[in-house]
Amino acid sequence: RLFPFASRRVSYVMSPETADDLRSWLIEPDYSAEQREPLRLDEQQKRWATTRTTSGYRRLRGPAGSGKSSVLAARAAILAQEGKDVLVVSFNITLLNYLRDLYSRAEKKYRSNVTWMNFSLWCRRTAMELGIFGLYGEAWHRHFEHNEDAFAQIPKLIDKHINSSPAAITMYDAILVDEGQDFDPFWWNLLRKVCRNGGEMLFVADITQDIYGTGKRWTDSVMEGAGFRGRWVECPISYRMPRPLITLAAEFAEAFLPVPTLPRAPERQGQLEVTCTELRWVQVDEDAGAQTCFSELMRLIRADSESSRAMVDLTLLTDSVSNGCDVVRLLNEAGVKTVESFAVPVPGQPIGRGDDRRKKLAFWKGDARVKVCTIHSFKGWEGRLLVLYLSRNTDRGLGYVGLTRLKDHPRGSCLTVVCADRRMK
Repeated sequence: RLFPFASRRVSYVMSPETADDLRSWLIEPDYSAEQREPLRLDEQQKRWATTRTTSGYRRLRGPAGSGKSSVLAARAAILAQEGKDVLVVSFNITLLNYLRDLYSRAEKKYRSNVTWMNFSLWCRRTAMELGIFGLYGEAWHRHFEHNEDAFAQIPKLIDKHINSSPAAITMYDAILVDEGQDFDPFWWNLLRKVCRNGGEMLFVADITQDIYGTGKRWTDSVMEGAGFRGRWVECPISYRMPRPLITLAAEFAEAFLPVPTLPRAPERQGQLEVTCTELRWVQVDEDAGAQTCFSELMRLIRADSESSRAMVDLTLLTDSVSNGCDVVRLLNEAGVKTVESFAVPVPGQPIGRGDDRRKKLAFWKGDARVKVCTIHSFKGWEGRLLVLYLSRNTDRGLGYVGLTRLKDHPRGSCLTVVCADRRMK
């Protein structure tokens, strides 16, 4: 009597499209399955991860997908097991989240003796330890108000004071730097000052991913002054990228970039290629870019006849924040929740200075939402279902970085490039 409608039988009719969309949210994401797998290294990579050089300095380079970050994460895990104090540093904030995921696959036990920081945060903490945080704040004020480069001035400020107060500085037994091509050599030499005597320094780089133009500063003479001797340790083979994409990326680089070292596919003798890779290029006008990206993201799910693609594995990579915001609004209007590596403006709510940083810190593969990220912030990451948006007059090097983010996957991987740049048509 209280609920007279309870005895009524109500039936609902769900369209096939709605059912497919719902099913894609119930499929286990690639991230969840991947995190259960131990970190895999080939014999060379194991040797680099388990040994050190006589000097303690090692430099490792290779193209996208060659396992450089995996070696770094595995080395961090081994050093942590030995009780060493380890500092892992990158330029990109979001890369640290990816490195932590790799580390957790190499070392299941949490260890507090590994510190994860991007270089900017290390400068901030070091300025506080040195008692010059006021000068640090003034440098950032001049950066925003007077266009002075804080990324150049702050390291010089720390270098000026670090020798006078060595006891105040946190020291480490090992310092491991990923995406080293983004580092100025001065930054590297500054980090050397907080490495204990007899400690270890690892420098990992990829010259094909030099989107900030700092890689060219690492000449042979600069390398010698940075503590390195002999040749680079080379990782020439890309294990992550699907074979068709390796070919496409090489053709793109040869056409648009002065890149001397390109990825090479691994030899898989005695193995049958069973994975499927879908590569798609859609040329559009600039004003249709956001809508096309939205449509391509939805197509990747709706074209999944085998129900193997999880909605939360969808990732949009864009060359600018404004273009990313346009696609986010379309996704949200369609009821698709997103997580972004940047702050999306809300009418009547101005974006705070620290909002972008907080969004980057919260951006990780395990988030149960569709990912929207700038190519800059996704550098070093990987995904199996990608839409890459290249707007008008996109930097070619940035476009190459975006192309190389796709990972090979047993259930297939997909990359759609939505390009509004007529030079690449």
